Amino acid sequence: TIETKLIHRDGHLVDVRGSARPIIIDGEVVGAFGIARDITQRKRNEEELRQSRERLSLILEATSEGICLQDDRGVIVFINEAAKEIVGHSGEGFIGHPFDLSVWKLTTPEGGPVSVDELPASRVRSTGQPLRDMLYGFTRADGAKRILSLSAVPTPAQTSEGATIVLSFHDITESYLARARLHENEQRYRSLFDLNPAGIATTDLEGRMQTANPAFLQLLGLGAGELIGRPYADFVV
Repeated sequence: TIETKLIHRDGHLVDVRGSARPIIIDGEVVGAFGIARDITQRKRNEEELRQSRERLSLILEATSEGICLQDDRGVIVFINEAAKEIVGHSGEGFIGHPFDLSVWKLTTPEGGPVSVDELPASRVRSTGQPLRDMLYGFTRADGAKRILSLSAVPTPAQTSEGATIVLSFHDITESYLARARLHENEQRYRSLFDLNPAGIATTDLEGRMQTANPAFLQLLGLGAGELIGRPYADFVV
């Protein structure tokens, strides 16, 4: 059986798959018998599929988002270069192996333990519903502690690699720590504001009361609801 091309009468090429057998009469080969099947559409479909896979591969490798594909058993069937860079690992030992917490070293953002069943891909596998922007702590191969945002989405159908779940992730350590510092500063300010024995209050540019600490409210004998929004001039002789 061979695949070749035939020339149509109008000049275009036709992809065919064929086979040939000798015609034997009285022990002598007197000719040949051939069968040819038009496979032009199949070849066209195969080429379109190849191009589609090539485009997808380029997209997966060009993105800065870490991409990991898993099959229905949790085995990794693909991991892109961005993912390897984020985890600080060459990727050896990933393909063909289950998602292993001892390798990926995921924790809660605060550093607490997580089980495989709590991971986005596992939850998507059990529910069939996507999960997005789940936060996890992560220890890179070089020991650096990072914070990752992970999402997992089920594929509409099993891919050619056998993937049924797409896992994507990116490093949000800097923004996470910045938010944590902001929250800490806000808590510190709130403590100083609320617990200060001196009365403290703020107004807007038009002189309307915006905030007041307990000490200030006590000076006026008012509750916050009676003070906020009123002109400061109402309380000055």
